[in-house]
Amino acid sequence: MGTPDNEEGRSEVEGPVKKITINQFAAGKYDITRGQWELFVNATHRPVITGCAFSGFEDTSRKDWDANPSASWQHLGFPQDMTHPAVCLT
Repeated sequence: MGTPDNEEGRSEVEGPVKKITINQFAAGKYDITRGQWELFVNATHRPVITGCAFSGFEDTSRKDWDANPSASWQHLGFPQDMTHPAVCLT
């Protein structure tokens, strides 16, 4: 996991290289919807954590991959209904 120090275009956040082991892995067949995530958040009282790089908010002071501190899964800067995939989850 990670990238070697001499890889062209490497960013500091991509290192160091390390070996990992995954004993089990499971993946869903379908995306979790915004509505399903909201039900989970309400049932578990999970806090809403803000800071999402992939929002629709314009902010020229940020670089492309910097998180927008006001964006979250429920506040993305573009319209979404309960059937859309949940995004900006932590």
